Amino acid sequence: MEKKKTLFLCLFLLAPASCCDEPKGVRSIRGALAGAGNPVVFSPSGEKLYSCWENGAVRIYESASGKLLRETSVPLVGTQATDWIGVSKDEARIFVGAFGQDVVVLDSKELKPVEAWKGRIQGACAFAISPDQVTVFWGDNNRTIHLSDLKTGKKTKSAKSLRSAHTLFFDPLCSIDFSKDSKVVLVTNLERGAFLWDIDGWRLERYFRGTTNDNTKVSSAVFNHDGKKVIIVDWDGNIRVFDRKSGEELVVYRARTKRNSALASHPKEDKILSGGADGKVIYWDVGKQKEIPSWTFQRMITCLAISHDAKYACCTTKHAIHIWNMP
Repeated sequence: MEKKKTLFLCLFLLAPASCCDEPKGVRSIRGALAGAGNPVVFSPSGEKLYSCWENGAVRIYESASGKLLRETSVPLVGTQATDWIGVSKDEARIFVGAFGQDVVVLDSKELKPVEAWKGRIQGACAFAISPDQVTVFWGDNNRTIHLSDLKTGKKTKSAKSLRSAHTLFFDPLCSIDFSKDSKVVLVTNLERGAFLWDIDGWRLERYFRGTTNDNTKVSSAVFNHDGKKVIIVDWDGNIRVFDRKSGEELVVYRARTKRNSALASHPKEDKILSGGADGKVIYWDVGKQKEIPSWTFQRMITCLAISHDAKYACCTTKHAIHIWNMP
């Protein structure tokens, strides 16, 4: 097993070529988005970007150009903004949610709600569709996690909390990442670590402590491209890499002096994108433990995504979506 390493990188020591302004050819789409959640997702082909906006609008863009292709809207409940979106592999269903509200499932052809799904996922704060297209994993605002059948919407499993499995209280989820085989899911909940949850056994498999500072929080966690590593980012600006099997911490990388706020894993290579409160998106080679390029936007990065073919990347801020070609 590789020995744990700690890497410290001061931003002012970066070579000028490693940091630049917005990527060349960036497609920026202006408008108001929720300041949290997962408001964008690429289609399985990567050719389209699905998005949900603060006012309930659901818009589909062409990734290559940023051109608006189609749009609709879902009703808001009170003042709660829509902040989470997902799409099935065949793109037949679009899932749209707002914190603590019922998820609306749209038929992609008509862009209208599917009546059979009405009220199936209630009070959700976050959700994710499994890669094998069998289930939807979700958490509600009552600190309960659930599993629902993707075809019918029927709830198949629930867990009241992780209190019995771990000493930390299971707060509402803020990030979810399935393994490629759909057997486990990695979740965070603004606590000090990440939970690896076994889907078949419906139990906690492992807890990864993401920070030793009791006053900070973990922002997000993802698997690397082959699922052998777990990457966690926190509010202190650290990126931590763990061996998934042993739980051993392999490296700590001080990415920035401000809060890490978003994370996305490269689907084919051992690399990640990390976004922060400084408006900077860092492209980091996990295997070589070095920063590649980085880009600076005007505001805090709230969400990051990389298309399944690794051709496009996307980030969101409170007031814009930015799409660019991956280097």
